[in-house]
Amino acid sequence: MKKTIRIHYTNFWDDFNPNTFAFTEILRTRYNVILDEKNPEFLFYANPFFQNNTYQDCVKIFFTGENISPNFNMADYAIGFDFLTFADRYFRLPLFYLNKNITHKSQNPLERKFCNFIYSNSRFSDPFRGELFHALSSYRQVDSGGGLFNNIGGKIENKFLWQQEYKFSIASENSAKIGYTTEKILDALQANTVPIYWGNPLIEEDFSKDCFINAMNFSSLQELVEYIKFLDQNDEEYLKILNAPWQTNSNLLRDAQKTPAAEHEEFKKFLFTIFDQEPEQAKRIPNYGNTQIIDILQNKMFSWYNKRKQAENIIKHPIRNLKEYLQKKLTSKK
Repeated sequence: MKKTIRIHYTNFWDDFNPNTFAFTEILRTRYNVILDEKNPEFLFYANPFFQNNTYQDCVKIFFTGENISPNFNMADYAIGFDFLTFADRYFRLPLFYLNKNITHKSQNPLERKFCNFIYSNSRFSDPFRGELFHALSSYRQVDSGGGLFNNIGGKIENKFLWQQEYKFSIASENSAKIGYTTEKILDALQANTVPIYWGNPLIEEDFSKDCFINAMNFSSLQELVEYIKFLDQNDEEYLKILNAPWQTNSNLLRDAQKTPAAEHEEFKKFLFTIFDQEPEQAKRIPNYGNTQIIDILQNKMFSWYNKRKQAENIIKHPIRNLKEYLQKKLTSKK
């Protein structure tokens, strides 16, 4: 007989359906799940500023789709973007991992329009997104199908179908942070268009560097635009990227043809470890003092990333770096 658990979701997105959400589906494979808003034993909440006063006695599990780090003084457990290690209390599950299992292969990929841009948010996003749109538009028209810079006469209805009509897709996060990978890059890959990605500095930990254009690997916006122009005018080089595998050795996807979250054994193990316990045993928030964590893994990865970028920059621009080195030496002697 399956163990019965009572769960509730709060502060998720507007059209959120707890019955069909991936977490519920995973839990149903092992437990008799009751969705109980009034008296849950386990609470999933998606707003870091959510006041827990309504649900004092339940186990609290924080989940985020935004660039927000968990507060383990408010959450017993957390599911987020950061590269953290914290005993049994945290699991990294980037938002792209909840994408639906859909893929498309273009019949005539070289005969498509140039590039698409589907965004409405400008107030709360990094200006790079808009700068890239305008810089690329000076070469060829970039079609905007969202509310921001719309130039096609209205908003598109189906992002997946619309992206299939283009060779390139601007896939830019709202902000840049290590580990913060949303659905944007996978949306483009699934539509069989080449993503021009900006955001997570360690994106190549999630997706193979061969299957997309990493805007963060270029020294300037103009250098990035020139490379995109080159690919647009060189079919063989473009098709290499379009047809490259997505996976990396440490990739969460592992098999892009499967339903990602439901097929991830490590994530299921994380959830089952929580729910196999009785609620009182599963609680982790300290009664006294504050919980602090040292995200050793994230700090190591950031250090590695900086050293790699410095080495790449020296190799790419040896004369310029030599001049800068000599200038610093001369300045220090004065």
